[in-house]
Amino acid sequence: MSLIKSVALSACLLWPVLVPVAVAQDSVAEILEKARAEARIHNEYKLALNDPDPGVRLAVFNQMLQQDDPGLHKLAIETGLTSADSMMRSTALKGAVLSLTQLHIKLAVDPKSSPRQQTEAKKYLEQYGSAIALTMQKKDEKEGVFTASSWSGQVNNLQLLLLYSNINAVLTLQDDNSLKGTLNRSNIPYIASIDLF
Repeated sequence: MSLIKSVALSACLLWPVLVPVAVAQDSVAEILEKARAEARIHNEYKLALNDPDPGVRLAVFNQMLQQDDPGLHKLAIETGLTSADSMMRSTALKGAVLSLTQLHIKLAVDPKSSPRQQTEAKKYLEQYGSAIALTMQKKDEKEGVFTASSWSGQVNNLQLLLLYSNINAVLTLQDDNSLKGTLNRSNIPYIASIDLF
């Protein structure tokens, strides 16, 4: 076989191997360009969220919450929760709670309750566990109300209010983006907490 035929045959045999590599490189380049474009958009939104005009900040924040981009939605909520602007924090809390598919409430014995209440609380936690998982069902984002596993809930400013039969709870947004407060069940208080992230 001549040298030219040998080189031509080798090229033909290698062609299927070389083509996917070139396509893969193009795909990586396209992915990087999309990622850079997305990062530019996110950075522009971040800058707008720091605008000196609170009306502009709130309008940008609300626009971010309405976007289909999950990353942008999460960025809006995280930025809003840490904002010094109480209106933005309240709106971010509503967005954070109503974007959940489940609400996980952790319970603990309230050390400030009476000895009898603490004994009752310990029995309940030993029997049923220290966590309640509520599946979010109906949500009204405008009003900040929802139902979850037959419980009713409402985000009111920086608080989450929950009600079910003989149970009621009030949890307040903390600096670490968690909700903490008290849950009362049949006049037995528990310390309650919810991690938003």
